[in-house]
Amino acid sequence: MTQPSILVGYDELPPSANNAFYNAPGGGRRLTTAAKNWKARFSAHLAQQHLFTIQEMRNAVAEGAVLSVEITLRFPLKEVCVLGWPKRYKKDTWVGKRGTKSRRLKRAGERKAESRYQRMDISNRYKLVEDAVADTLGVDDRFNFVVSGKKLVDDENPGLSVLLVLDDPRAFGVPEEFLGAE
Repeated sequence: MTQPSILVGYDELPPSANNAFYNAPGGGRRLTTAAKNWKARFSAHLAQQHLFTIQEMRNAVAEGAVLSVEITLRFPLKEVCVLGWPKRYKKDTWVGKRGTKSRRLKRAGERKAESRYQRMDISNRYKLVEDAVADTLGVDDRFNFVVSGKKLVDDENPGLSVLLVLDDPRAFGVPEEFLGAE
């Protein structure tokens, strides 16, 4: 019998950690309302789409399996790439405010943008996805032995995909005496 797995697609990206957490009075970090709402919507979607498989995976983890989680975030082009990157100066041009250190000469043929990619830290979005998956499966994220992710450019279908696969802990060097049901 093959092990159950889940592939879930969702059309709403998680907020970044900058917008997902706030510093609580008295210490600690808490989820923002926006992050709580996203997590609730994603969890409901996952549960609706994969109710029976979730139960099978929960049972397999209780018997000793571990999880591999692959997260794919799909962004519109403008959020990944600097749209001005292909553009070049046609003649020597001074840029930046006069009288400041930022003022500099851009030579003809130089690119108008400093980088081809936007500043975006995607790894900080994974934690919220991991937590939502753990809550929905009813399995603590300590059982996630592989967590990987990637970002893709997809103007037509921004959002995310999550692939959950059961794995054997022996593949990660866990000795036999630690295997079996909880």
